[in-house]
Amino acid sequence: MNQTTQVLTNYTSTIVEAFCQRDQIEDDALIRPHQDDAGCVRLLEAIEAQAPEAGMPYWRTRAWGLLLWQPLYIAVFSVYQVKAIPNTLRQLVQRQQGNFTLGYQLPNNTIWQTYPTTHAAIEALSLQLDALFEHYAQSLEQHTFARRPLLNALLADQILTTLERFAPTLAPDQPSQWLYQEGKRWCDAIGVSLPKNAEWVLQDDSPYQRKSCCLVFRCKTGVECANCPRLAKAKAHKKGLNCR
Repeated sequence: MNQTTQVLTNYTSTIVEAFCQRDQIEDDALIRPHQDDAGCVRLLEAIEAQAPEAGMPYWRTRAWGLLLWQPLYIAVFSVYQVKAIPNTLRQLVQRQQGNFTLGYQLPNNTIWQTYPTTHAAIEALSLQLDALFEHYAQSLEQHTFARRPLLNALLADQILTTLERFAPTLAPDQPSQWLYQEGKRWCDAIGVSLPKNAEWVLQDDSPYQRKSCCLVFRCKTGVECANCPRLAKAKAHKKGLNCR
């Protein structure tokens, strides 16, 4: 394994141990970019089997989120912690583990590049993320009739929630301001609109409140996330307030 790739996997495995570079991924667990849709379809089928009652709106939303989370964490770790970006992120292979994604594989010929500024690194890496996410989006559009505005809104939310995990460490004095500024930088680079909700963290230093819903409430055993927009609306309604 490339030495810098090992540094990356040391970081990613702090999120969950199995979130790491894999020397080998089983053929029936491969989610490969730019080759076929089999991996995305298999993931959709696993999600459907786990929650058949939830319906297609949940299955595609869940699949999209699972396809995004590892690449986004890898990107953020690369920029802020490794201080170098891989030139093969667009070729990232992900590992399906049941109805989840966990584990990844960067090619052995990966070259790690450094950039003079964080902004330049984000701009360069965003081109690779855009290519990777475009493949996933096209696959979901074909097999689930997903709408691109919905996928973009979910992506923007996931960018903010991913960065939020790093804010206390990277900007302990001004985590909310850092989250807003870096969130805008990443959203602009990837080409999605910064959620209006992002401004709220500047007003009262509150946790980021998602704009989009993952629809987990459609599952029999589903429990809403702490930052679920449905919960925010329910609280506002109970207090007789207009939800922001």
